[in-house]
Amino acid sequence: MITIYFNEACSKCNIAYEVLKASGEFERINYLQEVPSLEILKSILQKLNLPVEDMMRKQESVFKEMVEGKNLSETECLKIIEQHPILLKRPIVVIDEQAYIVRPPLSIEEVLDKHFKKA
Repeated sequence: MITIYFNEACSKCNIAYEVLKASGEFERINYLQEVPSLEILKSILQKLNLPVEDMMRKQESVFKEMVEGKNLSETECLKIIEQHPILLKRPIVVIDEQAYIVRPPLSIEEVLDKHFKKA
């Protein structure tokens, strides 16, 4: 199963969405309207296999106010994302037990090739 967490105002999200639409079935979640729970955010983070700050939009004012320069735990950061979902980097594509932040240099095509065009 493929899931994309997206913001429809984001050009990178719309590009990824169009590629996914052409490649088959997937679940589309506008994370600003359907805010992921703390448990889902933990699961995505585990599948990303990245530090929590790497899934956060550091240019957002809420990041600068609530996270930057503070020694917060992973759970504290995830709770802040849950409260302020605009902090979530996008788009995030989850395929089975792996997740990817599909932003340059990683493209949605590369992600799909990795999972579905294995020789």
